[in-house]
Amino acid sequence: MKKSVHVTAEVLNQKHFRLFKHVKVDEFIPIQEMISHAAVRSIYIHGVTRMYSELMCQQCAEGMYEIPKQHEWKTYRDAFTDLLNKGATLVTDRGNLHMNHKLDSPIPEDAHLYIICDEGTFNQINKKTFH
Repeated sequence: MKKSVHVTAEVLNQKHFRLFKHVKVDEFIPIQEMISHAAVRSIYIHGVTRMYSELMCQQCAEGMYEIPKQHEWKTYRDAFTDLLNKGATLVTDRGNLHMNHKLDSPIPEDAHLYIICDEGTFNQINKKTFH
């Protein structure tokens, strides 16, 4: 098969990433570090584990969705403000969580934008994007 396949590997520890260098792995999920990080953060920020759970839970109201760049959005601020007015929060472009530091930067045409919102809001945004 010569099709491109996106491969995600679940590993217990980040130190094991190197064991996968002989195969093409696009993304890793370091389970042990994620759990440890959430546990430590919960000591200092009460309720943080609920936030993590909400983002990972398919039955929860809020979720993370990918949306395409819209033509009227020139900068991340344009997208952030427009989406916020529609009930969604722009959180990342390709995993870069530093949106607040680049609000006035232009959005590249090949951006991979992710928002947090409920499914109804996502469907409304998608309906307007593709019609």
